[in-house]
Amino acid sequence: MAAVAMVTAAVVACGGRSRDVPVASLSSKPAAERAFEAVRDAWERYDQVHDDWNVSPDGGAVVLAGELAEDRRESGRLRVQLTGFLATYPDDGLAPVARAYLAFVEMEEGSWEQARADVARLSTLPEGSTQNLVTIADARLLRHDRRPDAALDLLRPLVGKVVDPIARVLFLEEIALDAVEAKRDYEALAYLDAWLRGVGEDKRGAVRASVERWIAALPPRVLEDTYRAMRQSREESGYGGEMERLVGERLALVAVDRGDSRLARWLLDPDAGTFVGGDAGSEVAELATSLRGLDSVTGRTLGVLLPASSPALRDLAAATMRGLAWALDLPRVDPYGADGVRLVSQDDGGDAANAERALEELVGEGAAVLVAGFEPASAARAIAWGARRHIAVITVAVPLGPDGAPANLGPSGFTVGETRAREMKTLVAALTEAHQDRLALVARSPSADEALFTEAAGARATNPVGACGLTPARAGDPTLPFAVWARAGVKGILAMSCARQAMEEAEDVAATWTFGLPLDNASTRFDPGPKAARVHRLALGAGALPVVSRTADVLGDLVQVTDVDMRAYIARAAVRPSWALALGRDVGRLARIALAPLPLDTSTEKAEVDHRRIAARDALLVARTPLWTSEQRGFDANHVLPRTLRAVELPTPK
Repeated sequence: MAAVAMVTAAVVACGGRSRDVPVASLSSKPAAERAFEAVRDAWERYDQVHDDWNVSPDGGAVVLAGELAEDRRESGRLRVQLTGFLATYPDDGLAPVARAYLAFVEMEEGSWEQARADVARLSTLPEGSTQNLVTIADARLLRHDRRPDAALDLLRPLVGKVVDPIARVLFLEEIALDAVEAKRDYEALAYLDAWLRGVGEDKRGAVRASVERWIAALPPRVLEDTYRAMRQSREESGYGGEMERLVGERLALVAVDRGDSRLARWLLDPDAGTFVGGDAGSEVAELATSLRGLDSVTGRTLGVLLPASSPALRDLAAATMRGLAWALDLPRVDPYGADGVRLVSQDDGGDAANAERALEELVGEGAAVLVAGFEPASAARAIAWGARRHIAVITVAVPLGPDGAPANLGPSGFTVGETRAREMKTLVAALTEAHQDRLALVARSPSADEALFTEAAGARATNPVGACGLTPARAGDPTLPFAVWARAGVKGILAMSCARQAMEEAEDVAATWTFGLPLDNASTRFDPGPKAARVHRLALGAGALPVVSRTADVLGDLVQVTDVDMRAYIARAAVRPSWALALGRDVGRLARIALAPLPLDTSTEKAEVDHRRIAARDALLVARTPLWTSEQRGFDANHVLPRTLRAVELPTPK
């Protein structure tokens, strides 16, 4: 960073206000001198309009900040002045200066080959201010040719030597842009600072806008390193106050964009120097108070990332949370009772971008184990995030890869979910065994389930697929094609969604139907009508589910429930546990065992935090307890909760 300070000081030293720098006249004729003054005036007008000569950070296109039409008019006037001067005074001492100016105008207009030819005609000039102009023009041609390193090498010897006011402005801009495009990031910042400080007040606003754009193209790591040096010693860093403010404001935008609370807190650290904040100031302040970026483990904390993208997912999450609360004995009077395990939650804001920030918040709250992923896509993202952070993540749904197959869980991933494909295959087999040779599908998302249904049912699959959840044209009209299915000889229905709606509509069609219900629909309430004899139900079961009720009062069937914990739940809640609630309960029981050995205090020391997370992850793998959703008692070696699926005939409640 000391070298950067020297570069900055050297470049700025060649500056000063333009009217304070004497410019030697090379003209041999008073008339030529007067004519060239008109050229200089035309240049000033053009430069005032065309106040941004930069190349865009994403390519090589010239960016014009002024009105395009006015810019072209001034460019045309300047070209006329220059060509007129050269035609009238071709041998005057100022002719090389006029030709150099003309080359710059040609480059700005995109006439690169003409500019190249004009610059080549000036290659034999002796050292001096005009030769400096030619060198700057050569550098610009090299940058146009995608050779910024060569351009930078050409200009470095001129540092501190350019005194002509017009050449100095061109030099400061060119060496800064060469360094940026050459990816000499730290050097580029020094030259951008020199450019900003080396122009007059009349051009400061336009140059500031250009510098801001180029700063935004630099890696945040470079900006953070430089800003740290600026704060540690403003004198030694060599940077100006305005550059410090611009870099700080850019880092603020980076912090907000990334949700980086660590960076936000550092920017707002009062001991490190004043931070202005710019447009992102209030957002940075809010971000700095969040827990994102804090690495800690607080006691025995279980974190849950709740989905918010759809009502169905929110309902699923709510049921899972009820199961978690039951497993953890929540709410409790004594917060340190029941092994002192605490539950914290965040919602994902309804999109993937917010989900990662919410996970970081949960880590900041001290969670050592996380529960997330209520559908396959978010489950895959949560598993990938947990692998990067080395934190155990239990997904409620099975994470799927791009090919639709279960994703690799890695050392930190666990899942208690069940795949849609396996559920369908088991139901198809059960319906086939019940002599249902023609099968139809009811699904909320037919496009997602139809391929799985066709693969599972083969020749037994019948179209059309029933899309549930639709609004009928008239109240009371059916939305599912049971009449069409009846004519096609369909008797078996895979109700992968909207089971209650499907069974109610089926009663109105003169046929006998057997419904296959997936795990999450096995406990769907069914209020039989006068034609209920036409509807039969085969529900998927696993572990202690489903709880079969032969009466409308589930408490009357408690004698059939053998699991003591489930009996206690039903007695208190007076409802049968759903699949989602049972999954939450099982996750809670396993997580409680894994977290129980952790100390109750808070640790932020990295080695200890890592140790506690690894301990919880390893304990989760070997945790064993009676479960509701599996006959097994914990995760297998692949971090999956294995289970045997079976079809259970559900009686019609009396």
